[in-house]
Amino acid sequence: MNIMHKKNELSLLAIISLMSLMGFVSLDIIFPSLPSMTKIFSVHISIIQLSISFYLLGYGGSQIFYGPLSDYYGRKPIVIIGILIYLLGGAICLFSININVLIFGRLIQGAGVGACALLSRVILRDCFEGARMAKNTSYVSAIIISGLSLAPVIGGVIQNFYGYKGVFLFMILYGAVSLYVIYRKLPETNNKKKLDLKLKYILNSYKNILKTRGFLSYTSLTSIALAVIIMYSSYNPFFIQDNLGYSPAYYGMMITIISLGEFVGASVNSRFVERCGINKMINIGFIFIGAASAMLIVLNFNTITLIGILLPSVFMAIGTGFIFANAISAAYSKFNEDIGAVGSVFGFLQIILTLIISYVVSIFELISPNFLAIVLILICFFGVIILRLTCKDTNLIEKVEAY
Repeated sequence: MNIMHKKNELSLLAIISLMSLMGFVSLDIIFPSLPSMTKIFSVHISIIQLSISFYLLGYGGSQIFYGPLSDYYGRKPIVIIGILIYLLGGAICLFSININVLIFGRLIQGAGVGACALLSRVILRDCFEGARMAKNTSYVSAIIISGLSLAPVIGGVIQNFYGYKGVFLFMILYGAVSLYVIYRKLPETNNKKKLDLKLKYILNSYKNILKTRGFLSYTSLTSIALAVIIMYSSYNPFFIQDNLGYSPAYYGMMITIISLGEFVGASVNSRFVERCGINKMINIGFIFIGAASAMLIVLNFNTITLIGILLPSVFMAIGTGFIFANAISAAYSKFNEDIGAVGSVFGFLQIILTLIISYVVSIFELISPNFLAIVLILICFFGVIILRLTCKDTNLIEKVEAY
């Protein structure tokens, strides 16, 4: 039910955007610092990338708990607890004395911000449905994309002047401001609190969610899209900074161009999804990623070039924009109750599947456009197989109800 009055919508959407951005910004803002961190800690790139993997592990793993807790205690107190955990993780990273402590801090950070990632979607679903939900989701998506385009730029500038510790200090300040705003302004949106928090009830809810037709398939597709984003985001700093010799700040500006691809994907999708259907738009997303794979090989055939990295990355961003938004909408549209538990299962599976994909890729320890292109082609192949064989619900437009 649409429970929010028009005068309160703008304030709520701003708070939800602030919450959603925290997790993504905390991931993207560190990318310009990765090459420098490999030198400071004297470790291989694969070790530094563990800071990303453990962040995602905490980010996804924690969501399995936050959903049921928010169904029982309410959304607001769980968000506040999550941010406090996030701040603790940021402090551990800021004062880390070796790479192991930093990786542990990133795990704690991810575990905290998982509450914001999960409950931003759940709060939207609490308050809106149908066309009004889809409209407000588009607004939040546009704000998130704009913020993501700035995160690497901010990270690059901070890295240039203050190093990676300055980046973690920025995250702590972001978390502190968010905590203040949420404490003062976020209303409690869970008006149907569950009276039972027993493990048996929770596990039974999870079982029913997993058995729902198409849920696992669409969740897998969001994991594939997220894995693509993580891969080109973690490889690009080394292509642009180490191979081409550009500064972290310059790399941040280049990422702004790539982020425009995500904005274009979201804008085009919002215009055509009602006409074409969710599954067709996901298919188009895979076509864009396939085209990006071919560009990576052709444009960097003799040597790595800036256009050979940027243009495929823009195509990948457009493609993941199509896949991510539509697969999330399709997965959430199947449920009208226990939304917190649904979000928990969705968030947990999405990140765990993404981590598995990323880990398998990292085993090879290869940093080259050709290797990245081959991985993307394989990912596209499996994604299309999942879509064609298991995602049969094509008339989901009227049910788009979650970000």
